[in-house]
Amino acid sequence: MKMNHKNNHYNKCLKHFTILLATFLISFNGFSQTEVSGLISSNTVWDKAGSPYILTGSIVILDDIDLTIEAGVSIDFKEDKGITVRGSLHANGTLSDSIRLSPQGNYTWQGITVDTEYNPYVYFSHVKSEGAIRLFDIISYLDKLDTLLSLNNSWLTGTGNDMIFSFNPSENNFVEIDSCIVESVDMVYMYCGATKVTNSTFRNGYYGFYSSSNSIKVNFDNCIFYNFTGTAISAAGSITNCSFFNNKVGVSTMPAASPSMHYNYFHDNEIGILAYFTSSPPDSLITYNKICNNEYNFKSRYSPDINIPYNCWCTTDQSELDDGIYDIFDDGSLGIIDIYPLDTNCSLFLLSSLADNVSSEYISEDIKVYPNPTDGNINIMTESNILKVDVWSGTGAFILTTLNNNVDLSNYSAGLYFISISTNNGIVRKKIILN
Repeated sequence: MKMNHKNNHYNKCLKHFTILLATFLISFNGFSQTEVSGLISSNTVWDKAGSPYILTGSIVILDDIDLTIEAGVSIDFKEDKGITVRGSLHANGTLSDSIRLSPQGNYTWQGITVDTEYNPYVYFSHVKSEGAIRLFDIISYLDKLDTLLSLNNSWLTGTGNDMIFSFNPSENNFVEIDSCIVESVDMVYMYCGATKVTNSTFRNGYYGFYSSSNSIKVNFDNCIFYNFTGTAISAAGSITNCSFFNNKVGVSTMPAASPSMHYNYFHDNEIGILAYFTSSPPDSLITYNKICNNEYNFKSRYSPDINIPYNCWCTTDQSELDDGIYDIFDDGSLGIIDIYPLDTNCSLFLLSSLADNVSSEYISEDIKVYPNPTDGNINIMTESNILKVDVWSGTGAFILTTLNNNVDLSNYSAGLYFISISTNNGIVRKKIILN
C-alpha cells in the first residue's frame, strides 16, 4: 500500500509538471524567452510577449487540445526536437508579422508529426520554416477519422529531405497547400485521400511532388516548378495553369494513370513530359499546353500509341517537331506519338492565372516595375537576382523572355500586358499598360 501511495504521488507530480510543460520564463535587460517541453494537455496560446519559445525537449499536443501560435512568434528547436500533433495546431501569422520555425544553432530539428489516430488538424498561415529533417510526417491509421493539413502563404525551406511525407489513403484525409514557396526538398511524398495545391512555387530539389499510387489524386492549379534534378511532378490527378522549367523532367505520368494536363507551360527542361502509359490514353487528357524548347518535349517509355492533339510546340516545322518527340522512330519498341492537330495560336494561358501574383507576397523586398503605364520601355527594380522575365499579351499569347531588368515593348501594340518576374526569392506577376 505504501508503495502504491508513493507511486500515485509520484505520478501526480509528474503529470503536474508535464502539463505545465516545464515552462520557464527568463527575463533580463528587456529580453525574454520561454523554454518548453513535454505534454500540452490544455488549450494553450504562445504569444509574442513570450517569444522566442525554445523547445528544449519535444512536445505533444494531446487529442482535443489546441495550441495557437500568434503572429510574430519565433520558435527555436534544440537538436532533433519536434512537435507531435494529436489535437490541433494553429499558427496564425500575418504578412507583416510572420511566425518563424527554425533550429537553434547549426543543427536540424525533427519536424511536426501529425498522428492521424487522434483526428488532428494543422493550420499554417504566414509561417517561415527552415531546418527541419522532415517538416511534416503524417502517420497512417487507415480506419481513423478526418485529418486536415492546411498550409497557406508560407515559406517552407527544407534540408534536402522530404518536406511532407504522408502515407494515409483514407478519403477523409485532406492536404491543401495554397500560396506557398516550398524549396530545397528531396520530395513532397503524398499518399493520402485528397490533395489540392494552388498558387504555389516549388523549387530547388530532387523530386517536387510524388505520389506512388494511381488511385490517389493530386490537383494542381496555377503553380510553378523549377530547378529539380529529378521530376517536378509524378502523380495522378490534374495539372492546370502551371509552369515547369529547368527540371530534368517536368511531369512524369503514372503507369496506369496520368494527371490531366491543360493550359500548362513546359520549357527549358531536359524532358517536358515523360509518359509511362501502359495503354493508350484518351485524346483529351493532354491538351492546350505550351511545350517548347525542351531537349525532348514529349518522351514515351512504353509501347502504346499516344495522341496528344491541340498543344502548342512553338513551331510548325516538321523536322523541329520530330526532334522534340521521342517515340517509335527513336526506339522500335515504343508506340507512335501523334501530336496533330497543332494549336498554332499558342494563346494558352488563362487570364485569371496571369493576373494572380503567385507566391509573391512572401518576397521580402518590394519589386518595382515602372513606368506603368509605359510608352514602351519598362524598368524592374529589385534587390534580388533576376532569373528571367516573361511577358504575355492581354489575350494570353506569349511575347518574350529576357534576363535583363529592362523590357522593351515599343514594337508591340498598345494594350494590356502581363509581366512575370522570377527571382531567387520567388515570382511576381504584374499588369502593364502599354500606351
